[in-house]
Amino acid sequence: MVADDDLPDWNLIADPIATNESEGAFLAMITEQVLDYERSARTLMTLLISALKNRDLLTVELHEAIDAVAMMPPADLTICGYEMLCDLLSATSEQPRKRRR
Repeated sequence: MVADDDLPDWNLIADPIATNESEGAFLAMITEQVLDYERSARTLMTLLISALKNRDLLTVELHEAIDAVAMMPPADLTICGYEMLCDLLSATSEQPRKRRR
């Protein structure tokens, strides 16, 4: 059970600091860190979706991609984000030039 005094201080939200020595404080701290990671990952994924859309590389409808990101667990966010970043980088990288003989 998490008590009111176990919840993280809003000024220290990004710091992994428990507000007291109780188990509830440590659980609240870990939960807040996971939520912060997921929020950041979902924001990054939305930016990647937008970049792919602007390059006409998005293979699904925009709203479907955003809905999918909203439902993904953290591990899938990481994998999908990596693949989307690779797709975006491959589309923007220069093609190798052929050597002249």
